[in-house]
Amino acid sequence: MEREIFKKVDEFTGKIYEKFWELYESGAFKEWEKELKKICSELPEKYSMAITMGLDITDSEREKTIMLESTGIACFSGHEPYKIEGSSSTPDTYIVKGNICKVPHNYCPGCWGEWDFKVMHPVCPECGIEMGKDVKLLLDTNVCPHCDEGNVSRSKPTCDQCGYKVDENIITWG
Repeated sequence: MEREIFKKVDEFTGKIYEKFWELYESGAFKEWEKELKKICSELPEKYSMAITMGLDITDSEREKTIMLESTGIACFSGHEPYKIEGSSSTPDTYIVKGNICKVPHNYCPGCWGEWDFKVMHPVCPECGIEMGKDVKLLLDTNVCPHCDEGNVSRSKPTCDQCGYKVDENIITWG
């Protein structure tokens, strides 16, 4: 999706997350949590249940949905409920056939299908676009695109944390 749209959606995602935990901390889900624990105590150990609040965005033309946030509480049989946080992967900026867009890195920036580990699997399994040919990762910060913690730059393309070396065939500097 376009970077400006993604920014607005991402800000809203943060509000969803914060509001859920604000409600949780205020005790708004105490009865549900109690019922969740009761039901889970009667289930076989292999089952768990979760109460979640999420935010997805769907493109009707692509007929695809990107999950941006899923947060809540879950419980296994005989255990106390615990927090779960399932936000989408770190968003990345891409150039797709000349257009700049931003999506979580486990999605295809072209068709929105699931496509993780693009460096190891350079062709989208759903639409067939290819890293380096049809798609380039746009690095507009010095954050390592591999570990999201180290630093890379044009002059120092090897990450100072994980050792990943930027492949300029699939990455372009912004």
